[in-house]
Amino acid sequence: MALKNIVAHMDINGVLTVDKLPDINQGENISVGILTVIDESFLAKQPTTVRYYFEFETADGQKFVSAPTAVQQGVLSCSVKNSVLGSCGEAHVQIVAVDSASDYVFKSTVACFYVGQSINATDRDFVGDDLLSQLNKIITDMTSLKEKLQKQSQQMQEQSNDLKNKAESGYFTGAKGDKGEKGDRGESPQVFLNNGILYAEYQN
Repeated sequence: MALKNIVAHMDINGVLTVDKLPDINQGENISVGILTVIDESFLAKQPTTVRYYFEFETADGQKFVSAPTAVQQGVLSCSVKNSVLGSCGEAHVQIVAVDSASDYVFKSTVACFYVGQSINATDRDFVGDDLLSQLNKIITDMTSLKEKLQKQSQQMQEQSNDLKNKAESGYFTGAKGDKGEKGDRGESPQVFLNNGILYAEYQN
């Protein structure tokens, strides 16, 4: 929706005149519109299937045409895009009526409007909406990861407690096995003391 409008009128002879011109700045987009009051006698003479267009010429000579637009309550309007407002200086506008069924083409006179100069900065040394959006996404992702890790840690603790309880309750202990056979009796050594040292000697 346009915040400011170029207000114009077109008389029965197709003379297009700008009546009100707001401050328009280079690089603005869609915030500027054009409202044109069309003479009723002019409209009455147009083919029933006629279509209307706005043609624009920028201050540096580039030319653009709008999408087809309909007359509503005697007013023809459209938004002015930044392609038209890309250069500062005097720009031009013209209304074209076309009826493809009869090859009818009508063009109004050309009216002019002025596009003021803008700074058009390309570098930013402040946090813009796009960066804030990225930071908010990072924070959201970190919060989600933290919650996920906490949930995994809780699950691991529960599993650890479960294993500990099962071990203490003998869940992993099997039935007691049969008693093994008694081994051979070992030989007793001969023990003697020699020069204050205790020796043990086995017989082969």
